[in-house]
Amino acid sequence: MTDAHSPTPEATTDEEDSSKPRVGRPRKYATAADRVRAYRERERAKKEAAGTAPAVVESPDDAVSALTAATTALRALATNSVEQYSAIAERITTAVDKLTDAEALEAQMTRSAAELAKVKADADAKIVRLREQLAQALEDRDNADAESVKAGETDSVRRSV
Repeated sequence: MTDAHSPTPEATTDEEDSSKPRVGRPRKYATAADRVRAYRERERAKKEAAGTAPAVVESPDDAVSALTAATTALRALATNSVEQYSAIAERITTAVDKLTDAEALEAQMTRSAAELAKVKADADAKIVRLREQLAQALEDRDNADAESVKAGETDSVRRSV
């Protein structure tokens, strides 16, 4: 006789894997092919939204409307490009005008010369202060040496007495 509650084999490893919580980002697509299809669909939708996707032309009326839309888009693109080029050309012209303005260059040179003179004067003043400190330190050292020699003579006189 067999027991109705006899132990049954444990769950398979596949079942154990599915019951464990997965770590990381969950899969969005089941297969790589699904992922590629979704990517291509997103790209196609972007092109349609931008108006660059080729229009389906089935009749002459569709061709006329596609041509009208294309020429309108081309005209807008050309206008936008011309405006961008004009803005860049204006910036270049302004910069070149500033570089060729003799008064502005002279003013810049004067400011630079004044700043340079100030930096030089500050450096000269610092050098003078450092030389004074050096002279004072040398004098202090000479005085300390003289005092130590004098103190040494006094000690030798005291020892001899």
